[in-house]
Amino acid sequence: MKKCLSMWILPELWDTVKNSCENKKISHFFEEYTSNLLLRNWEIPYQINRQVSSYRLRAKFSDDFPLQRKRISLNTDQMNDLKQQVQNKLLLHYGSEEPPSLAALVTMVLYLFCKEQNIILHNELFFSDEYFSSRYVLSEQSVLEKMNEMFGKLGRLPTAREYAEAGGEGSLSYLKTIFGSFSNAKAEYVLRIQDKSNQFLE
Repeated sequence: MKKCLSMWILPELWDTVKNSCENKKISHFFEEYTSNLLLRNWEIPYQINRQVSSYRLRAKFSDDFPLQRKRISLNTDQMNDLKQQVQNKLLLHYGSEEPPSLAALVTMVLYLFCKEQNIILHNELFFSDEYFSSRYVLSEQSVLEKMNEMFGKLGRLPTAREYAEAGGEGSLSYLKTIFGSFSNAKAEYVLRIQDKSNQFLE
């Protein structure tokens, strides 16, 4: 059974693979390559289930890596087999149980082909877990850094309302997702300041 997928993808990745297909349509090439992939062992090249943390960072990601809409015909049975295989690899390497999307699977397969052919893309950073995490994923540290900045301006820890009204990255809702509550975040900030003071005294 076939399914036509409309997806957003790096144009450089798509064009590079398409130009390597010779006279084959990219859908046919994809199916042949994926069939071969399912019969052998291979390493997942990056965390394909990654998520940009906020609207503002999503806009930045879009500016850094403009995507284009493309269409590809997929063998649904084959993609189900690939999805299961990839889920197992994601769980093993990243501890992720979330099922990957079809678009994420297609992008991964095309990138894996480039890697195996030693084709270096101009936009290699798009596939770097370290680069992605450092630029497009908010962390516990980002919340504490924002709190520290506000402490410097106010001369005291901010209230929840002040924190929310400050805007920027590390929103109040994100803070609560990470720490559970605003009180927990403040307690963690104080604890880390105390740790730094103790290290200085030592």
